[in-house]
Amino acid sequence: MNKLRIPLALDEFNLVVSPEIADKKNKYFCPSCSDLLTLRKGKIKKTHFSHKASDTCSQETIIHQLAKFLIIQRIKEWKEGKGNVPIIKRKCPDCEAYIKQKLPDKVDSAVAERKLGSGYIVDVAIIVDQDIVAAVEIKVHHAVDEEKKNNIGIPFVELLGEEVIDNPLVWNAITDKFKKFRCKKCDEYTSEYNEKIKLISQQTMVEIPTIFYRTAYNECWRCNKEILLFVWSGDSYNYKLSENILKPKTVQYRYSKMAGTKYWVNTCPYCKSIQGDFFLFSEPDSPLFGFHCGENTENEFKKDMKLLAIRYMEKAL
Repeated sequence: MNKLRIPLALDEFNLVVSPEIADKKNKYFCPSCSDLLTLRKGKIKKTHFSHKASDTCSQETIIHQLAKFLIIQRIKEWKEGKGNVPIIKRKCPDCEAYIKQKLPDKVDSAVAERKLGSGYIVDVAIIVDQDIVAAVEIKVHHAVDEEKKNNIGIPFVELLGEEVIDNPLVWNAITDKFKKFRCKKCDEYTSEYNEKIKLISQQTMVEIPTIFYRTAYNECWRCNKEILLFVWSGDSYNYKLSENILKPKTVQYRYSKMAGTKYWVNTCPYCKSIQGDFFLFSEPDSPLFGFHCGENTENEFKKDMKLLAIRYMEKAL
């Protein structure tokens, strides 16, 4: 069997050490199997730790163990005031931008391989007031399986082992089951957007729906006044609008010369002109180009309204 190259090792105090700062006078151990390592420092080959051939240790287990040690060590250094706070890179569920969040100050420590009440063992347990409140799972070759994801019982993130070794202070979450969040930009956009459609609603005396119809706005193609636009699931030509849902007064069953037929369509409350689907959806510069409603559920309605807010606010910049 070939010897293994170990990127980082443990010293006699169980601290992670890089080969560049290691001293040949000291002893260093494999983070996976605890075997004694050989420090290779020469003029030709890159400085590294060498591992004897082993049936119980592999590159995968070494990376897995190293990542756990590094996370625990960096949290310990941070809490002792000797290092920076770890940062988690998370994707905003609305705009999908990556946002950096600091690990909360309430975190006390982290420990390896703790068994939860759910029966699962986590790679690193995050401790607050002696309780396990969250976890970090390390992926080398094998990701967290779906059963564990769904039943682990606490918030967790999954990180790539090699990325942790490269930079243990920045956690790139490939699976993010921490508490849901929204980035500051999306909160600001949603607030501004809601104020805008509220203002147009007051000016036009057209109510803003809270279910079913998604609300946007644009200038009327004919009179150039700002008006509300409404989008809903289904085909405007064949879809029968529910009698149980209050229809905005500017959504009317009108005849379109361009389409050559009657269909449900947005209209201008000022000049009564049809705001046809081609005008609204078909061209790259159309106000609703590429936008499609989700299902008619409360969650999908909220999600669509957030997407519209981001879309319109970014276009306004």
